[in-house]
Amino acid sequence: MRTCIYSAYSKKDVEMLLSQTHDIWDLQVTYNSGAIFEFLEKIKCDFLLFDVETGGMFPLEALDKLKNYFPMLNVFLIVHGGAEILKLQFSKYLISGIFDLPQDFLFIKQYIENFFSDKESRKNQTVLMNMDKNTADIINSNIIGKSRAAAALKEFIVKASKNDFPVLLLGETGCGKGLVAELIHKLSAFKTKKFMPINVGCIPENLAESFLFGTEKGSFTDAETKDGIFAAANGGTIFLDEMESLSPAVQAKLLHVLETKAFCPVGSMNIKKTDFRLICASNENLRELIKKKLFRRDLYYRLDVLRYEIPPLRKRKEDIALLVNYYLKSTGKRISPSAMEKLYLNNWHGNIRELKNCLNRACCKASDTDIITALHIEF
Repeated sequence: MRTCIYSAYSKKDVEMLLSQTHDIWDLQVTYNSGAIFEFLEKIKCDFLLFDVETGGMFPLEALDKLKNYFPMLNVFLIVHGGAEILKLQFSKYLISGIFDLPQDFLFIKQYIENFFSDKESRKNQTVLMNMDKNTADIINSNIIGKSRAAAALKEFIVKASKNDFPVLLLGETGCGKGLVAELIHKLSAFKTKKFMPINVGCIPENLAESFLFGTEKGSFTDAETKDGIFAAANGGTIFLDEMESLSPAVQAKLLHVLETKAFCPVGSMNIKKTDFRLICASNENLRELIKKKLFRRDLYYRLDVLRYEIPPLRKRKEDIALLVNYYLKSTGKRISPSAMEKLYLNNWHGNIRELKNCLNRACCKASDTDIITALHIEF
């Protein structure tokens, strides 16, 4: 979803624009052009839609200030007649587009979306051109999408794979944190060694320490000498999902391992050395957990070196059609326009995982036909 500051002339215009863009733009509305700069100081904005009839500053004064203080901001102007003449007057400001009212707001939406699609496509191509062929093939066969969010994610994966710093992946359930972690490993210097994905939330609390650190024979009833994850992953990558599920005691010991690259198995006094790349993931707000004393602040700062928040699917809806066609390719089925529209309008709180399950369900329901219709789509 793009964030737009709309400096509007009338409430009617705002209502008309909202009716066309409520699902893809986050509109921040003002009726005073002077307030544009207050918004720009507070929020990260993708573009400005500026009606020159808005009250407040004179349009040229506002554009001068924007040019000086926010030269990279994409600015689209709305005028009320005389667009061709005004294009010359505003030419020095590198305006991204001028719309002459009365103008169909659907046209305005489509023009701006096409503008960003072209821009993002060029950026995506630049990102791919900077990769070697093997890297590009691995990235593009796993990260499906041409949106700005997809391009940024691909770029992060490549950058993260070129060093051994800890990675902290944040994002809602089902958005692909495990896939991103595995891709970072596959493209890194650790790729010839083990990639060990661990869902911390699935490990019983009383077994977490022995599972991670290993055990020494006799350390508890029926205990045998056994390597834990830290020993088994030496030279490779450990991916700890649901990181917030670790108990405070184990968090403290993990911090020690990260700082010393050494540990003692449960029941042993012998120090073992290990060297692994750590990638952690969480769908919780770790800063809030720190405030509640549920997550160690010092561990958080040790992990928070390369942080990336993977956007939910509802914020990269322009990739839905590509994802759908990708997942249906192996089934031999096609999807109708009405079914695609139904998928596009859903909020996808379960993200890509939910989309895949939805398509699998639709394929089962459409077992007697090659075309999936809206009737086959259930949420």
